[in-house]
Amino acid sequence: MQFQARCELQRRQWLGSRWHVRCFGGPQAGWTPCREPDVRVQQRHTAATRRDWFDMVKISFLIDSTKLPTGGSSVSTAVAVSHQTFLVNDNPHPNQNDPDYAVPVPSGESVRIYIQEANYASTVGLAPNGIIVHAFNGAPVSDAIMNDATKRPIDIPNFDLDLGPIPDFIGFVGDSPKWTQTPPSWSNWPNEPLIDQQLRAGWTPTFVPYITFNASKLVSGLLEYGVVFALTKDGANVQYFYFDPFLKIGSSS
Repeated sequence: MQFQARCELQRRQWLGSRWHVRCFGGPQAGWTPCREPDVRVQQRHTAATRRDWFDMVKISFLIDSTKLPTGGSSVSTAVAVSHQTFLVNDNPHPNQNDPDYAVPVPSGESVRIYIQEANYASTVGLAPNGIIVHAFNGAPVSDAIMNDATKRPIDIPNFDLDLGPIPDFIGFVGDSPKWTQTPPSWSNWPNEPLIDQQLRAGWTPTFVPYITFNASKLVSGLLEYGVVFALTKDGANVQYFYFDPFLKIGSSS
């Protein structure tokens, strides 16, 4: 079996009846059938796994970083903030500003949590990095319950990254340039002193962190949980915060 050449940057999408991969910046630009010898990719070809990718509840909390207080320097000193406005499956919701609204999640459904800058500022970085389980059906939840698959409202969360926007860039490469001459083939100013620097163009990958977990198929009810998230304004120092939204496990409305 022949496998496709490695691209500089890839993104996968289900097209028709199989996964395709899109290459950016490489010789195979465009969508081509995915033939990578990767067990995880092969597993995604099954109908059950396709459902996990496309049939889920996506909740994007919109954070106005300009209105946040100074956060904690670690998770242990995270600062509590008010409930944040949210989108469900990338769409505004009539209850998106209601701190007591519980987003319905059908039994066994996947939930994916994103944290986004409400003003779409590119000068800050935001990421969800923790899930707290506070109460289920009004009762406190213990570590023992969360480790018991028959009693816990959600399973163990997974922390992962999406490929984000891919801005192009161009920059200088190579050693210090020296004086040469303009090409003799130039129609204007041939064979004149020239100094130039080699350039390289390409793509700058960015990543969007998210958290995914699955709702229980065995228990249902109101889950009060917490999202811990981090903010950086300079790419070096990180501040931590948390807030407390709700989910209605085992409900489609």
